Amino acid sequence: MQQTTNALLLLTIANHAAWSTLHVSARYLQVYAEPVTFDGQGVLSSTKGFAALFLFAWGAITARIEATSNEQKNDGSDELSDTSDAPMHREQQLSLEQSTLRRQQVMYTLAFAFVATTRASSNIASAAYTYPYNITLIASLTPAIIALFDRYLLQSPFPPLLWQTIFLSGVGSLLIAISQSIDIHDEHGKTISTTDNLIGCSLQLLSAVFSAFARILMKQTQDILAPTHIVQTNNVSNCLIPLIYTIIHNPHSWGAFRYLLFNPKSLLAWCAISIGVYSFASTMQIRLVRKLGLGFYSSWAAVRVLGSMILSTFILGEGIQSWLEWTGIGIMIVTISVYLVKSQQWMEEKKEQQENVRIGANEEEEDGNEELVPVSREESHLLHYDARKEFAH
Repeated sequence: MQQTTNALLLLTIANHAAWSTLHVSARYLQVYAEPVTFDGQGVLSSTKGFAALFLFAWGAITARIEATSNEQKNDGSDELSDTSDAPMHREQQLSLEQSTLRRQQVMYTLAFAFVATTRASSNIASAAYTYPYNITLIASLTPAIIALFDRYLLQSPFPPLLWQTIFLSGVGSLLIAISQSIDIHDEHGKTISTTDNLIGCSLQLLSAVFSAFARILMKQTQDILAPTHIVQTNNVSNCLIPLIYTIIHNPHSWGAFRYLLFNPKSLLAWCAISIGVYSFASTMQIRLVRKLGLGFYSSWAAVRVLGSMILSTFILGEGIQSWLEWTGIGIMIVTISVYLVKSQQWMEEKKEQQENVRIGANEEEEDGNEELVPVSREESHLLHYDARKEFAH
């Protein structure tokens, strides 16, 4: 049990570390790639399209292996099964249940496609305007946004320290904004203006809102949509819609992909997004959220912030500029981490209370059933005989 927990913990940390490469790679392709830069929506469409094809091929191979294994296990067992006596109404019931399930799958798939495309488009676009660690800091506020949605949409109670977290995160964000309010020229000669910073942070805040919707859908559809189905819906919708957009509004942006194979750094950044994040990290994230719960998984979001800070410093040359910025980032990381840990403890206590209530209700039901003591056929016959005698008298 302990080994399983440690393995899941390591997978969670590794998953967050993989996600920390997303915005650094996206910013490199959109700002620093040579000889030409890439359009953000083109990057999104191409990487998601490759991930969709990769996962489709991977799923087909694994499904074929499983089918072959099942055929070997069930070899010769067909004659032992006989469904000729199965009731017709049972088949109709199963058909109705399957029809209902398909309708639910279509409805949730369309909803998730819209949410995922809006989230991913604003997420990639924000990397062209602001620092990667700004993006991950805003994204780390997603659990607090989820808590607000749960309260006002599902009437769930507020988790502890929510408003304190929002206030302190606002203070940290203000310190970071003050530190970054002056136009900064980095070693590459690029400039991040206050206006660009504001645009990038606003786009990421929009992405965080839709990310909260997406994670709620993940949890609500765990018995309806498989993890690979969600990932494939995400990949296909994020490939087609940005593709149509770029073809209509900026068709010449696809010309940059002619240089992709000839620039190892650009190719590595593109592969990090398409294979590392959108193929493997996305699928693993869904499995970890469903296995460990959203609270525990999100409690390690600081790994993404630290990873993006390190990669941004060494790959993009966009490190922390002042002590004021360090202070703001430190306040946000500590505040969000404490909030997530407390929220996890609070959710575990709620589950324990609900389990105790359920156990108590079951015990009361069993106590009530014990009053109805079953009798044997001989005792039942004697009781009826005594009743007839009393009636005769």
